[in-house]
Amino acid sequence: MSVSVPPAEPPPRIAEKVGNGCLNNPQDVLWAKLALACLGRYPASAMAHGYIDRALDTAIRNYQRDRGLRCNGMIRPGGETERNLRTDLLHVAEVVAP
Repeated sequence: MSVSVPPAEPPPRIAEKVGNGCLNNPQDVLWAKLALACLGRYPASAMAHGYIDRALDTAIRNYQRDRGLRCNGMIRPGGETERNLRTDLLHVAEVVAP
């Protein structure tokens, strides 16, 4: 079994909103999928493409709900969901780092 390890520093901010009804830049969608997968909230097997899917929408909403954030199913550049994801990724990286 392989474990995905998030990078020591998250990649640059997403450029556009990610979520149903948004432009959904494929690179931003892939970032969201990877971030949520690293946190165990999105199935790594579903990361084959940069399009939003039901699993990603559900993962975003569940993450927002569990973190006490506004549950709108969107990740905005620099918004509370993106900031919380980045913080959680840094904590995971600290735990995994030697």
